[in-house]
Amino acid sequence: VPPLAEPGQVIACAELALRAVIRFGDGSIKVEARLTENSYIFSKACRLTGGFAFYLWFSGEHAGDFVVTLGGYHPAFRPPAHYPAVPRLGIHWQVSGELSITGELYFALTPSCLMAGGKLCAIFKSGGIEAWFVAYADFLLSWEPLYYTARMGISIGVAFRLNVGFFTISFRLE
Repeated sequence: VPPLAEPGQVIACAELALRAVIRFGDGSIKVEARLTENSYIFSKACRLTGGFAFYLWFSGEHAGDFVVTLGGYHPAFRPPAHYPAVPRLGIHWQVSGELSITGELYFALTPSCLMAGGKLCAIFKSGGIEAWFVAYADFLLSWEPLYYTARMGISIGVAFRLNVGFFTISFRLE
């Protein structure tokens, strides 16, 4: 993005490795995709990671079951053994020698539940000073059995460490 841009003008590039399998004997359709190492946004140093899966079982032992997921599942959800393992959608960006930014997202839909969430983390380290910011949210809505859970949080902190001879002075506030 943008299309037909010169190499210095590209702001995003997503390359997918795709696999699709239809097995009438097993009664399944399976489509999976993973972002390759050539995927980035804003800068080639800001790597995109993760995957996607769509599985549908139309006959056999798991007939009527399906899963659609971008980036996997809620941490509390225990996927059945026949569901695919899908890595989180994420960014990993070493902005400078001192600053790094990471993020992850997921969404999944199954016959029994809907789930979505994400996390953003920024860490600055320079000498004896460290500062960080973490924000996250996880949602799970199940209708078989009926329940929901939501978890959100923000953490902001700073730490300082100074070595004075044989002593270390440290301070941490979060």
